[in-house]
Formats: sequence, structure tokens, C-alpha cells
Amino acid sequence: MLINYLDFLQIPLQPLRDNLPSQTYECFEEDSAKYDLYQEAMVLAFSNFKQFGALNLKNINKDELKSNYNERALVACVLGAGRGPLIRKLVLACRQCNIKNIRVIGVEKNINAFYTLISLKKDESEIFADVEFYLSDMREWTPPNNIKIDIIISELLGSFGDNELSPECLLNIQR
Repeated sequence: MLINYLDFLQIPLQPLRDNLPSQTYECFEEDSAKYDLYQEAMVLAFSNFKQFGALNLKNINKDELKSNYNERALVACVLGAGRGPLIRKLVLACRQCNIKNIRVIGVEKNINAFYTLISLKKDESEIFADVEFYLSDMREWTPPNNIKIDIIISELLGSFGDNELSPECLLNIQR
């Protein structure tokens, strides 16, 4: 019989120090509402890209962008890709926005989760076949060939936006 641990203090997860076990990812992935909201947010962001060829329209000459937006690939990077739920939603959001030219990159430091991602390339090839995966700590990872990333997607803030380490993790990639 399983014992309910709601009334006991828990040791906080330390994903920077420890590789999380599969059952922890399983627990995270059960929050389907969170991932649906991520997809909705991506659809809103990608609608700008579909229309103008850019996600951030501040200080951009929209007329110039309209002329060649179909030629440029959307480059999206999921940091802390885990076992792939954000990548799944990213691909679905692109399909919903009818964005066909996309480059998806997933960065994961947990070797066990990374192997799950690699197996998804075969098991769910309609979603993961063209995704580039990198086994690396996001704080040390450098995009290949110095490509510019249009959007970084991560759930490092947690369901309640309470992960105080996330700024330090995400700062490095912003360069």
C-alpha cells in the first residue's frame, strides 16, 4: 500500500545537482493543463512569426519582413527538454499555425531523459524525427554554428514560478 506524503516535509528537488528519476518526470507530465497553456502561448507567439517573420515585433520594420518571411526557418530551442512534452507541444503549435519551415533543438543534461528523447526519434517519428538533441547543461551549451535562436522555451520556473535558479540557468543562452 502506498503512503500519502502530503503531510510530510519533502526534500526539494535539485535538478542542477541530481538527475531526476523517470517517475519525477512522469509526475510533471501529468499536468496536462500546463502543457496545453504552453501550446496556446506558443500559438500566439508563432502567429507573429507566420505573419511577419519575427516573434518580437518591437523596433522591426514590418514591411521589410513581410517580403521574405516564408524563406526563413523558425528556430526554437527547448531548454531542459526532459522527456519531450514541450517539444511535442511546440511541434503541434507550429502545425496549428501552419509553420512548415522550423528547426527544433532540445537541450537536456539528464542522461536518462536524453536517451528517452533519442528513442522518441524512432518511436514518435512524426513529431521527433527532425529534432536536434544535445546532451548538455544549458549553462554551458553553445548553439551549433552560432545560429540565432528565435524562441527559447523552458519550464524551469516550475508550475508555480518558484524555481529561484532559473534566471541563472537561462541567462547564458541569451547571448
